[in-house]
Amino acid sequence: MAVSGSSGLDGAVPSNRIVVGNAIYSCADCGRCFPTLRGLSQHRRSAHPDVYHLAPVNPIVRKKARWDREESVLMAREELRLRS
Repeated sequence: MAVSGSSGLDGAVPSNRIVVGNAIYSCADCGRCFPTLRGLSQHRRSAHPDVYHLAPVNPIVRKKARWDREESVLMAREELRLRS
């Protein structure tokens, strides 16, 4: 039985090699590439924990939707129409 690659599995990439092809996320610390953001995050947590845990967490700032003056007037008119 022939074994391809050093991992012993067909199509598997050994962990010491850089993933190429569909990889679109790359590690800023070592340059290793990953096809998913989750893979990159797992790599950074395990391979670069000191840098990963020092990085500030950027929460998503969500702006509350606001009505402009014209939309407020239209909504008020519609509310009056529906009440009568």
